[in-house]
Amino acid sequence: MPAEPVSQPLPTITRTTGCVLLAPLLAAVLFVSLPRGMSWQRVAQDAGHGLVFAGVAFVLLLMTRPPAGAAVRPPATYLRVLAAACVIGVLTE
Repeated sequence: MPAEPVSQPLPTITRTTGCVLLAPLLAAVLFVSLPRGMSWQRVAQDAGHGLVFAGVAFVLLLMTRPPAGAAVRPPATYLRVLAAACVIGVLTE
């Protein structure tokens, strides 16, 4: 019988690395604009926002460290990161 795969905790990144990763994601939302000539272009641009903010949430999650002595982040951390990504999304729209 094959061995059960062992899950590894997510790595952490420094704040500097996180900011370097967040900058192009947020710049894509703020400065990239597709021509508004056709409705499918508008829909494609709007759909891209969800992917960008999923990336923002993931980078924010990697920037948070697990509590001392814990191998994984508690569920409350995931909720805080999701809330932070939503707030950033609202502020950029």
